[in-house]
Amino acid sequence: MAWYNKQDFLRTMVESKSKKVNSPIKLDKKPSNRDGENGDRRIVKTNNKTYLYYKIRDEWYKTELEKA
Repeated sequence: MAWYNKQDFLRTMVESKSKKVNSPIKLDKKPSNRDGENGDRRIVKTNNKTYLYYKIRDEWYKTELEKA
């Protein structure tokens, strides 16, 4: 499958991984690229901010979380 852009790739990865019902999320420190496996998720709290990290193609991506 050819990836036309990074957004398509990320959306596909998130959709495929979100089908896992009981995949654990670790509360942890900021991960390095050598930590974890593709598809891993981690919640990291730093300086009063909370981030969700997601490992895709051997690199970590983060999104800032806020209370709903």
